[in-house]
Amino acid sequence: MHRLILALVLLLAAFAPAHAAPKRQVIIDDEGFALMHLMLLEDPLVEVLGITSASGNVWANPATAMALRGLELTGHEGVPVAEAAAECMTRVVRAHPYEVTIMACGPL
Repeated sequence: MHRLILALVLLLAAFAPAHAAPKRQVIIDDEGFALMHLMLLEDPLVEVLGITSASGNVWANPATAMALRGLELTGHEGVPVAEAAAECMTRVVRAHPYEVTIMACGPL
């Protein structure tokens, strides 16, 4: 009986995750708010550190307003939004070296 319990414990330990995977930290650089933003915000394996707005198909001011409104509608008001993309991204990446992924969907 003890051997059976020991075998079960060892089997469970072998298949148990060693630790939870860290969240991928992401900065979204885009010109508005769309489904991709919502998918990243709702993904349990992703932490969105911020959204930066760029001019492209839309000027930066309306793009920033769309991002803020999208975050408000989806209940993610705590995510920072910035128009000064390069300055914001540089600050965040320096604070988290080698840990941040930049999703650059807007014009570069």
